[in-house]
Amino acid sequence: MRTSGFKSSSDFRFLERYPDARLSVAALVLMTKEERRGFCRSFLLEGTPAAFETEPMIYELMREWIARRLSVRAEVHIDPKEISLLGSARLGYSLSPYPKFGRPFGAASDLNFAAISRGLFDALCSDFSSWREHFEQKGVTPTTTREQKLWPQNIAVGNSKIYRDWEACVSQTCLNLNQAVPRNETLPAAFFRRGYWEWR
Repeated sequence: MRTSGFKSSSDFRFLERYPDARLSVAALVLMTKEERRGFCRSFLLEGTPAAFETEPMIYELMREWIARRLSVRAEVHIDPKEISLLGSARLGYSLSPYPKFGRPFGAASDLNFAAISRGLFDALCSDFSSWREHFEQKGVTPTTTREQKLWPQNIAVGNSKIYRDWEACVSQTCLNLNQAVPRNETLPAAFFRRGYWEWR
């Protein structure tokens, strides 16, 4: 039976700020539910993302700019600390389900920002509910093929992408992580070898 290199949960108490994908999986397969929530908070939602490790002030300026723009558009105050960067930019690699898990963040990667604000949540819920009602009652209709495809999907997933608060975001992030991280015994033997991560 293949081992992750960790014997117990206490072995990963000292994970570095940007642990590599092999180390993350090795630790995550042993973590309890509570420990995974801590991992989500500390590594996936807070602190300077790996994409901005050497230029943290650019990240802060982007958060400030996004918060200011959203505050004006939504007519609510949004604090820059309520803006976070998710996705591969956070740790430096993708947390999508295996086999994409571990793909490095690069020039072709996007930046997935999230705004976690109670004021923005209330404003969005109100707008979304109003739009959904108009759409379902044919008060507004899609005018392009793209809208015809996406609007029904928006109704299906809209509520799951609007987070009431940080706790809701942490919970959803943990659910996503649980789906993305494979069980240790299902990983190929090469998964823990360095060469496996040399994406072409």
